Amino acid sequence: MTTIEMIKNLAQRNSVVASADVLAVFEELEVKDKHIAELEAQVKVWESAATKHLARAEEAEKRLATPVRLPRTLWYEHDELPQEIPVLEKENVVAAIRTAGFKVEGDE
Repeated sequence: MTTIEMIKNLAQRNSVVASADVLAVFEELEVKDKHIAELEAQVKVWESAATKHLARAEEAEKRLATPVRLPRTLWYEHDELPQEIPVLEKENVVAAIRTAGFKVEGDE
């Protein structure tokens, strides 16, 4: 039986409750209040982290929803090749990727 239950039982029987028992209940409540405050502080930390991660996720989704517009295709012809080869100019492709908000290897 907890201290709180013991005092509650005594009070219901109109018994006298010792001040030490009342102080013990107050001490128990203070410990619980402190624990609740610690948990509430931890919840705030988690909420802040969740909000930050949500903003990052939304930004990433927005970037992914925007297609990268590649430059027009050039066709390379050579006498020794059986067919034309499609070619994209690297500088234009890199510029299109950067314009869409993505990093290109070497940007770091």
